[in-house]
Amino acid sequence: MRPAPATADAAGGGVDGRTVISAVQGTVLAFDYGARRTGVAAGDAATAICGAVTTVPTARPDAVDALVAEWRPAALVVGLPLGADGFESAMCRRARAFGAELKKRHRLPLFFVDETLSSRAAGHRAKNRKEKRHAAAAALILETFFTTKAQQKHD
Repeated sequence: MRPAPATADAAGGGVDGRTVISAVQGTVLAFDYGARRTGVAAGDAATAICGAVTTVPTARPDAVDALVAEWRPAALVVGLPLGADGFESAMCRRARAFGAELKKRHRLPLFFVDETLSSRAAGHRAKNRKEKRHAAAAALILETFFTTKAQQKHD
C-alpha cells in the first residue's frame, strides 16, 4: 500500500469541516468498500492498535449502521482505491459516495485514505479468503490513517 497521507473529506473533515486528523481521539472505524463486500476494522487512536472486525454485504447499509452503533466511533475512515496514476476510478467514486452517506447518516468526522494495493497486501494476511481479505484491507487502511495521524502530530 502506498503511504500517501490521509485526507479529510471535501469539507475539510468532520461534521463542522474543521476536524483535523491529528485531533481524532477514541475509537475509529475503517471501511474497505467493495462492490459486494465491505470490510470493517476498528482501532484506538491513542494507541494506534487496530484489527479487522468483520465483512458485511455492501448492499446492507443496516449492517454498517449496526456496527457504528455497537462501536460508537469518534471518526470514520474510508479507503479510496486510486489508480496507479493517482486518478480516481469509478470504484473510487463509489467509495467516496459510500463515505459521504456514512457521514450524513452518523454525523461523524470522515477521512479518506489511499488504499492502493491494500487488498492485495491483505490477501497475504488473510490467506486469500475473500471475506477475511476485505476486513484485513480495512485494518491496513486504518494502520495508514494512524501512521499519518502520528506524523501530523510530530510535524
